[in-house]
Amino acid sequence: MVLYTVVTIVVIANVINIGADLGAMASAAQLLIPVPFVVLTLVFTTIILLLEVFTNYKVYSKILKWLAITLLAYPITVFIIHQPWATILRATVVPHFEFSFAFFFIKPAC
Repeated sequence: MVLYTVVTIVVIANVINIGADLGAMASAAQLLIPVPFVVLTLVFTTIILLLEVFTNYKVYSKILKWLAITLLAYPITVFIIHQPWATILRATVVPHFEFSFAFFFIKPAC
């Protein structure tokens, strides 16, 4: 009984995780192309399913390898953008609190 419960919980967590990943991909694509969120989510889902079903492992693993290499854009961005890194590092370590409505309710202070 414990096994079935744990497996069910893992399946539910994986489905939610995959849904969140597909949603994130669609949201990121919306930054580049003006297509509705649902359409982009369905397009990404269809592409992934077609690749998984109709390509062999060798080809699919190469595609995933090159897509994973694109994640190097994150650390490269650190060297491209010009930010006050001392301030950013200090804010990372030292918390900042304000006793205001906007701060507690995470509203932008416009």
